[in-house]
Amino acid sequence: THPSRIWVQLGIGQNRRALAYDWRRMGRGSPEVFKGRRPYVDRLNQTNRLLAGPFASRKQAVRFLADLRKSGVNGPYIWTSPAGEVVDRLVR
Repeated sequence: THPSRIWVQLGIGQNRRALAYDWRRMGRGSPEVFKGRRPYVDRLNQTNRLLAGPFASRKQAVRFLADLRKSGVNGPYIWTSPAGEVVDRLVR
């Protein structure tokens, strides 16, 4: 029921509230890039991934990454969730 999807990983952290803060901080710094986007999280061992997406194609994800870099956000990368991986919406 959970297909493989394309995401952009923006960060990692154990505390989901802190990840929600990071999302808001990035959104305030780059409102045009984050407009209409919602944060998601995925478990990663003992921590969580902060994700944007899902993107319909890798090309769209690459475009989002380019826009992030132009606005000064560095470090994110494309991550594809395997089929069956549960990715939850991050409640802000």
